[in-house]
Amino acid sequence: MKNPILIGFMGAGKTTVGTTLAKVLGQPFYDLDDAIEKHLGQSIPSYFNEKGESAFRQVEKELLARHLSTDNVLATGGGTACQVVNQALLRADKRPVVWLQASDKTTLENLSAEDWQKRPILADKTAEDLSKLKASREVFYRKTADIIVNVDQKTPETIAEEIIDRLQNA
Repeated sequence: MKNPILIGFMGAGKTTVGTTLAKVLGQPFYDLDDAIEKHLGQSIPSYFNEKGESAFRQVEKELLARHLSTDNVLATGGGTACQVVNQALLRADKRPVVWLQASDKTTLENLSAEDWQKRPILADKTAEDLSKLKASREVFYRKTADIIVNVDQKTPETIAEEIIDRLQNA
């Protein structure tokens, strides 16, 4: 079984589930957003505000491409799978892509006030704006995913078990 790549909207639990999944599988875990911040030497919001989304997406693409040659459980950023070039990279990798699908309610519950402050895409946005952004991204997640796992009202352990079961039976 190949290690999966997790995609989905912010607040879906990609990092939490990915960490849990990697532990269960006895595999390393790689968080693309963490790698970007280490590479840049600054936070994503700081870089985003300084250089803009286009520059950020270029760095994201480069680090995604570089990392896809390794075999870890990988959690991407919320917008990673929404970029055509990244979709192509993810599909070409041949590892299973798992969309962690969350309802608007779960998304809002999982995003703290601190998250709203540190995520540039949420600056000055309402819950309704968040819902619209999430809906606009779901077409990309659906197009890129091999497996869709709903995360609503489930623990990270339960989600990890469901992913493993689905991968073993795929």
